[in-house]
Amino acid sequence: MRKLSDLSNDDYHAHEAIGSSGIKDLLKSPAHFKHWKNYQASKTPALVLGSAIHSIVLEPDLFKRDYIKAPKFAGKGAMQAKEEFMLENAQKIVLNPDQWDICFGIRESILRHSKAEALLSDGEVEHSYFWADKASTIDCKCRPDYKRKNVLIDLKSTSDASPDAFRHSINRYGYHISAAFYLDGVNHFPDHLVEHFVIIAVEKTPPYAIALYTLDEATIDVGRQQYRRALEIYASCLEEDNWPDYPDEILTMALPSYAFPQEEIYE
Repeated sequence: MRKLSDLSNDDYHAHEAIGSSGIKDLLKSPAHFKHWKNYQASKTPALVLGSAIHSIVLEPDLFKRDYIKAPKFAGKGAMQAKEEFMLENAQKIVLNPDQWDICFGIRESILRHSKAEALLSDGEVEHSYFWADKASTIDCKCRPDYKRKNVLIDLKSTSDASPDAFRHSINRYGYHISAAFYLDGVNHFPDHLVEHFVIIAVEKTPPYAIALYTLDEATIDVGRQQYRRALEIYASCLEEDNWPDYPDEILTMALPSYAFPQEEIYE
């Protein structure tokens, strides 16, 4: 087991140990995991923006060093001006004006929110944890956004941070799986024991509204069951060198319960 405070984000992701993102892909299918592992270096605009938001909120000095705002290129010579700008700033991550404004809008919103700002003060930013899972012997890793005393804090940008909407985001994106995996992972280290997992959900459009959420024990338990199942699948795939996708059988499908008309009750 080891904890590293100075490991870069790129080096962390390049490490062969499995993290929560890989676990979620395994739960979709081993084939999806293997594809993700081969192509994880690709950066979509959403991932670029998400990384920039984390940087400006959690490590503003690194944001200033690593990111730059692209001007609006227009008119005659715009193409050449853009090429020259990109060449001059080849070592930086270029954000378009809209992305830049989102980053600073979120940063200011966090600073104005007393509880969110307090959660992100006097703690550890993105320390990396590595351990071997006892049951499966699989090498695991996690990199919490922030650790403050016995609390892990996860920063999530979203289109809708309201309770009803974000409840669906937790399920859709497996935030409960990450929570269980991070809590159990960090608790392998006796000097860094944690009890709580808090999500700071912040919207990506003005007024950059913020909501704070924690997950109940039943939800954490479901996440724990899911990540443990993923590690079992991973161990089996490694042993057999077989990475299947979906079942071959023809499955009978039904709509989810919420899609059916609800019986109205009249008094």
